Amino acid sequence: MCGIVGLVPGRYYRLMEPGMLPVERRLKTAEPNTGLAELDATPPLKDLPSSILAGPVLYASSHPTNTARGDARWLGLALRIGDLLAAESVQGPPQEVMNDRNRRWGIDP
Repeated sequence: MCGIVGLVPGRYYRLMEPGMLPVERRLKTAEPNTGLAELDATPPLKDLPSSILAGPVLYASSHPTNTARGDARWLGLALRIGDLLAAESVQGPPQEVMNDRNRRWGIDP
C-alpha cells in the first residue's frame, strides 16, 4: 500500500458505508429526471457532500479492511451522483439553491 490509502484507519471504511445509505435510498426513490437540487431538498441529506467521494473510495480502495472494494453498488451510486453534478454544472442551479447548499455544506461564496 502506498500513499494516503495506506494511512486511512480501517474503521473509516466501516463509517463511510452507513453514511451512504440515506443517499442511496433517496436516489432509488427519486424520479429519473430528478436534479441535484430536488435530491438535496427536504429533508436535506447531510451526507450528500461526503457521498461524492465516499462511493468511489469504497469501490476502489484496496485497503485490507475495505470489504466493499469492487462492489458495483458503490460504483453505480458514485456515477449517478457524478451525472447529477455534471448536469447541474451545465444548467447551473438557481441562486437560492446554491446559497442554501453552500451554507449547509460549509462552502464560502
